[in-house]
Amino acid sequence: MKKKIVEQKEKTQKSEVVAELSKIPISKSKNSFKIKYEGSVLGTLKFSVGSIQWCAKNKSAPTCSLSWTKFAELMEKQK
Repeated sequence: MKKKIVEQKEKTQKSEVVAELSKIPISKSKNSFKIKYEGSVLGTLKFSVGSIQWCAKNKSAPTCSLSWTKFAELMEKQK
C-alpha cells in the first residue's frame, strides 16, 4: 500500500502586533500596540480613554490624534 504524501505550503506571518496594556478598563494612562509588517515597524498605535493616536515609525510624538468619536466616524466612512 502506497502512502500519499501531501505537501503543505508554510504560511508566513507578515504582520505582527505587540500589545502593551495597562489594567482594564482603559484609564487615562496610555496603552499601545506596536505594529510591524515583515519585521519592520510601521508605527505605534496609542490609545487612552480620551483618544487614539498614531506615531509613525521612529517618531515619539503622535503624527495623528483623534477623539474616539472622530475615529468611529472615520472608520464608518471606510465601508
